[in-house]
Amino acid sequence: MYSTWGREQCISLYVLADSGKLWINQEYSSLTESIHEFPKPPDEIWNDPPENIQVENYYFNSTLNKLVDLFITETGSYPGKEIRNLKVRSY
Repeated sequence: MYSTWGREQCISLYVLADSGKLWINQEYSSLTESIHEFPKPPDEIWNDPPENIQVENYYFNSTLNKLVDLFITETGSYPGKEIRNLKVRSY
C-alpha cells in the first residue's frame, strides 16, 4: 500500500533488513499477505529521528521487489530489480 503510493509520488523506497528475512525467489511473499499487525514502537528502530522523518515499525511486510529502489542487507545493497542475485544466509 505505502510502496505503491510512494512510487506514484516519486518517493524512493529503501528496505533495511537481514538477508534471512527477504523472500527473494518470488515477486512477493504470499505468507505475509495473511498477516495483519499493528505497528510496533518506533524507538525500536530509531530513538530520536529528525523532525521530518516518520518511523514505522512493522515486523512483516509484503512489497513487490520492483517497487523497492534499494535493499540494504548485511551482504551489501541491491536494486529491487536485482535482488534475486542476493545469496541468502541460512540459519
